[in-house]
Amino acid sequence: MVLAVGSAQQTVTVSESSQIIPVESGERSAVLESEEIERHPDGSVTAWCSDYDRASGMQGMHGVCLHPDRALVELKARLYNGTDRVQTFLWWANVAARVNEHYQSFFPPDVRYVADHAKRAMSRFPLAEGMYYGVDYKDRAVNGVPADQTPSQFRPTGYPANDLSRYANIPVPTSYMIAQNVGDFFGGYDHGAEAGFIHVANHHIAPGKKQWTWGNHEFGYAWDRCLTDDGGPYVELMAGVYTDNQPDFSFLTPGETKTFSQFWYPLGHCQRLVPHQLTGLM
Repeated sequence: MVLAVGSAQQTVTVSESSQIIPVESGERSAVLESEEIERHPDGSVTAWCSDYDRASGMQGMHGVCLHPDRALVELKARLYNGTDRVQTFLWWANVAARVNEHYQSFFPPDVRYVADHAKRAMSRFPLAEGMYYGVDYKDRAVNGVPADQTPSQFRPTGYPANDLSRYANIPVPTSYMIAQNVGDFFGGYDHGAEAGFIHVANHHIAPGKKQWTWGNHEFGYAWDRCLTDDGGPYVELMAGVYTDNQPDFSFLTPGETKTFSQFWYPLGHCQRLVPHQLTGLM
């Protein structure tokens, strides 16, 4: 998918990660049950796909909706428990965006801390003040990027070396999930291309906001080459429902259906990203 803004564009890839087995990534027993095109009176069109998990009896429906004369992508979700037992689920929408030394992820202004999976480790955000994923960001803040962590391709410049919102500052595979925020948005922006995107969803339903990267160093470049058509690199900016961490499962009671929507809008020609201003826009 390409979100275009004026003459600039930001390429992003969207996939839903509706997990109905007790692992985040791994083999699934789900099968594609049906596909349908739904046309609405306002001119919008939704392309529906329905998956059924044979092991658990759970069903997930996802509809990608495009609206006329509106620069946005809407993802509609319906999660259904057709069994007579309480079932667990984990649902995150996974957006991958091309990145470089100019790329920055942004989050609501109340975000002060981020957490690893299962909250095994935490860090201040955006300026890290200690160890995170084995990287001494406190030392980076004082002495800059050490020689053994200096990237060969995307060298950070013009911002603090301990700023976790900048892809180029993270040398190793790293996840962080936002902890305890009440904002309805987050996203990413390429200051060089002057293009990016913003994700919007009701934080009471979708509190999860996460960034994942393979890291701006040789190990990460190798994975980027394996997992992209033209060598990457990319970050994943993920949005989760009913939880702010992974793997933290939610529940569906027998016969229960949960429905929700998430939205992605393009951003362009922003001289400076100011979360407080974005809060006003939302």
